[in-house]
Amino acid sequence: MVERRTKFVRDFIITTLPKLIGKARGIILIPVVTKVLGQEAYGIWTNFTVGLTLLSIIASLSLGAATNRFLVDAPEEQVRREYWAIMAVTFVSGLIVVGLLGLFDDLFAAIVFDSAGESELVGILAAVLLVSLFTRQSMQFYRSQRRMGIFAGVKSLRLVGELLVIIAAAVQFESILAIFASYLVFNVGLATILVIYTTIEIGIARPDFGCIRKYIKFGVPLIASATMYWIVNVSD
Repeated sequence: MVERRTKFVRDFIITTLPKLIGKARGIILIPVVTKVLGQEAYGIWTNFTVGLTLLSIIASLSLGAATNRFLVDAPEEQVRREYWAIMAVTFVSGLIVVGLLGLFDDLFAAIVFDSAGESELVGILAAVLLVSLFTRQSMQFYRSQRRMGIFAGVKSLRLVGELLVIIAAAVQFESILAIFASYLVFNVGLATILVIYTTIEIGIARPDFGCIRKYIKFGVPLIASATMYWIVNVSD
């Protein structure tokens, strides 16, 4: 009982850390980006991250969140096969969203960035979306396995790493495009490292696509609640 309570407190502290870092990141970014590039550039950055968050919610199908329902205390072989099934389906859904962004890049740029001429930013956003989906799903997977240290560690590393590359790009190049390009490179590196680490840890197995129906049935309804949460945060 005492051990369980201690683990609960420890996990709470560990998972709170990324939230604190996220708050601090916003406080640090505002003066840095606005001072170096101006308020308009910060507005573009904000719209970029807002659009990325919404598209990630949709493209992920909330399959990662569903692992907290179906993979807790699951046998090792089931975990391995269903993890790779989730990653495969996520890749396909991500490609579909990216393809739609490519077809309607000018329209999306006009809506998000107030300029149809910012289609190159839409291309970067699409690339970040695709690679960050792997990070998102893997983090949820480790959460389902109660590996809170890895879950919070990766989330904290992502937040701090993104902050550092954004500041470095802003100061060094004084270009909003350089910020987005650096942001993409960092996310590609993080996703690659995480996928390699997960592959080494759990191994590779043939995806069990027969399980995907239950994941979609559980996960897709969560998109609505996640979108409402996104709307509340955006309105703040």
